[in-house]
Amino acid sequence: MIISIKSIKTILCLALIIAFATACGPPETITTTITEEEFRQEEFLCQDNGLAVDFQPGKMVCSGELEGEQVVIEIVAKVIDEKGQLEIQSFSRNGVQLPAEDFADLSAGLAQETTITPDEGYAITAVTITDDELTIIESIK
Repeated sequence: MIISIKSIKTILCLALIIAFATACGPPETITTTITEEEFRQEEFLCQDNGLAVDFQPGKMVCSGELEGEQVVIEIVAKVIDEKGQLEIQSFSRNGVQLPAEDFADLSAGLAQETTITPDEGYAITAVTITDDELTIIESIK
């Protein structure tokens, strides 16, 4: 069997088309970054109640006066069932740490309201908070 130059060109052309189509597919990951300043501009439980928001490594802290009492609320980001959620980790009122059952309903409502849903065909694989950013990473399924 003799392979002609025309056949080689056709094979090379098909190989390039396949390589190009593969390279142009969806990205493996999508990263979304929200700065602390951008987050402060959004409607969120803390801002809606006049509390200050401070990003810290692994959490955000909401603090200030609420209904005449000083409160500090620590919120963490989690990935549950391929979606991102924000949940209350701790809640203190006037310096006294509340037991988790005292704010469980509030935490569940926050998680439901702040569910981060991935793009079609992706799953949330990480949600991280640093000193100045909230980063969401989606990976292709």
